[in-house]
Amino acid sequence: MAEESSETVRKVSFDLVAGLFADGHWKPLALNKGLQDFTENMCADLKCDVPTLPKVLRDELRPALAPLVQSGVLKQAQHDALAAEF
Repeated sequence: MAEESSETVRKVSFDLVAGLFADGHWKPLALNKGLQDFTENMCADLKCDVPTLPKVLRDELRPALAPLVQSGVLKQAQHDALAAEF
């Protein structure tokens, strides 16, 4: 989703995924593990293909996932990691 060139499509995708976790369709552990793997193992390489990745994560994905932190589905540390420069 982060590789999608359209901001509108990314927003819809991020909101859809956040909704699946918020509504309990997907388990919180999967979100935390997935984000950890993404930030620790994939972001550095993906940034070569998507130079705007830090901005996309900070300005688009983080806001979409913010309600999940409030509800306890997402760990604050995982959410904060999306603002880091890769």
